[in-house]
Amino acid sequence: MADEKILPDETLDVTYSISSDTSDLETVININKDNSPKDIQDIDNITDVKHFRWVPTKSDVDSTYEFEIGGEYLTVEVIDIFKNAIGHWSLTNGTATDETENNNDGNINGATFLQNGGPDNKGSFVFNGSSSIEMPNFSFPSSNFCLSFWLKDDSTTEDHRRWIGNSVDAFDNNLFIIRENNNNNNVEIGIGDKVSEIPTTFKGSWTHFVLNVDYGNIATLYINKQEIGSINISSPNFDSSMFIGGYYQDGEYVVGEFTEIVVYDKLLSQSDIDNLYNYRIN
Repeated sequence: MADEKILPDETLDVTYSISSDTSDLETVININKDNSPKDIQDIDNITDVKHFRWVPTKSDVDSTYEFEIGGEYLTVEVIDIFKNAIGHWSLTNGTATDETENNNDGNINGATFLQNGGPDNKGSFVFNGSSSIEMPNFSFPSSNFCLSFWLKDDSTTEDHRRWIGNSVDAFDNNLFIIRENNNNNNVEIGIGDKVSEIPTTFKGSWTHFVLNVDYGNIATLYINKQEIGSINISSPNFDSSMFIGGYYQDGEYVVGEFTEIVVYDKLLSQSDIDNLYNYRIN
């Protein structure tokens, strides 16, 4: 029995390796949550590798299905990893549109769209060292939340680079930032009037960052699904807008690319973090 999770957003190819009595079957399931009949079709045969297609509908989310393929059973759990997001900017369609129902769209200030950018070539925005994207109507929750984003940081200066944060100055009582510290590959997290550093290694390649903020307690950083470290935090009031790629008053601009930025009003589990990572890695 092979248990796998499918991420039904747009079209995603997920490969499953299943054993049978006669051969190894590689099953490719194309996922689209909008509309399609609920069945599996044998659409191609190439020697001993078979390709199948099954496309769930929106009503299939949070359901589990079992299929028999070549004498083996495949269990598929259909999930929507963005279901509980309070802000989601995929940055894959040339806009900074919020893809949740909250409509907190971003204003693009000099960043440019790269159609084949991102870890999976689905799109990203390029930041040139003086550009940013502002979400003027979005504030981080003053409660538990989680921030997830993909970044390719190509900056080479010795300055701080504010990846994502709110529109307040450093060490303000209501500060939120996550940034690189002076080109040393360490991540600085600022929450309230305290900025703390976590040693990391990530430079020059696409990297997935997740920050779980247990409000008033600790903030935990994950890089490419792995827990890296935690810091103690206070309980500030986040009431200002969100910026990506820098902040127009303090600067700290990024040279690099961003894609798939998501904010949840809850802490994510390890399996949630794994799913977010796998979604853009295919």
